[in-house]
Amino acid sequence: MALSFVPPKTLQKIFPPIVTGTVIVMIGASLIGHSGALNWGGGSNDCHLRPETGIFRLCPTINAPRPLPWGSPEFIGLGFLSFSSIILTEIFGSPFLKNASIIVGLIVGCIVAGAAGYISDSTIKSAPAITFLWVHTFKIRVYGPAVLPMLAVYISLAMEAIGDIAASAEASRVAVTGEEFESRIQGGVLADGVGGFFSALFTNAPLSIFAQNNGIIVITRCANRTAGRWCCAFLLLFGIIGKLSGVFLAIPNPVLGGVTTFLFASVMTSGLKVLTYLKWTRRDRFILAAALSFGVGNLLDPDWFTHLFDGVESPNAGLQGFMDSITIILSTPFLISGVVAVLLNFIIPAEEVEGKNIETVEDPEAGVPRGDHDHDNSSSHDEKEYNKGQTAI
Repeated sequence: MALSFVPPKTLQKIFPPIVTGTVIVMIGASLIGHSGALNWGGGSNDCHLRPETGIFRLCPTINAPRPLPWGSPEFIGLGFLSFSSIILTEIFGSPFLKNASIIVGLIVGCIVAGAAGYISDSTIKSAPAITFLWVHTFKIRVYGPAVLPMLAVYISLAMEAIGDIAASAEASRVAVTGEEFESRIQGGVLADGVGGFFSALFTNAPLSIFAQNNGIIVITRCANRTAGRWCCAFLLLFGIIGKLSGVFLAIPNPVLGGVTTFLFASVMTSGLKVLTYLKWTRRDRFILAAALSFGVGNLLDPDWFTHLFDGVESPNAGLQGFMDSITIILSTPFLISGVVAVLLNFIIPAEEVEGKNIETVEDPEAGVPRGDHDHDNSSSHDEKEYNKGQTAI
């Protein structure tokens, strides 16, 4: 919330396109690896580890109507059906269907999954008819050792919010630089902070912006605020009427994974589009390479920094909280890549002109740079050979 009151010019210096673009790319990649692909294979819970015992030895659980090991061809086929439905709708569908290709993919996948017996009504039956957040009350207090880890989580979500807002701006074809864009960042971060504050009062984890919504904007080509307000109204309705929420929770993981993987990849493409605003100087390439080194490394090996403090014996509660916060920052791909990009963007001096120190060797005979002279000779030779070939024909 405090970050939202930082002046726009300061925010522009802290979060230029090289930072926001990197964060968006890593958010999309992280969501594909940690959610989309895992659900496509059967579930993003512990069933993807294929334990030999326990409720998660089959996906989604052993209590599902037709549980199978993670990565079974049936699950892969369901996810591919949803994914391919999106592609086929884009190729052969009418303009209206193209804008609703995500819904088409979900409907086709759910129809086939229901006919094959993969959909359970347990979530609908167990859901209450009407529910509210304030059913139970708790005394407000502060648990000291959890302050720093939760602060790290909130910083991580703020960085994700900044990246998602930038991706939303790019997908909506509005400015991703300048005062207007920074004003959007301020408002978005403030809304995210207020939402996280009330979420904590309701004894819940902080809220996170859904990055796949940016993919929906790209696919549907609808960035209307009125549509967004209607979506908010529907979300409130689904949150109060539990039975409606149970219907969406009944969607099989592979069907959802096939669709969300496509949406998360759309988030990555938005990040790449933001990075195209760079001039790609040596400085830009260096900063991006350093940031992606940590981000991609964390993504490919999630346990990279997990054992960083294993050598610390019997830490007290405060020290343990500090170490947990450091581990959270280092182990979150988009957060650590964003932090590295911000720091290097401040440390490394800007370049005035790329290639200023590159020298050309003059050819004394032709009076032009040797490289250009050689190129002209080769082009002339190729042109002569081409004319000879045309004459022979």
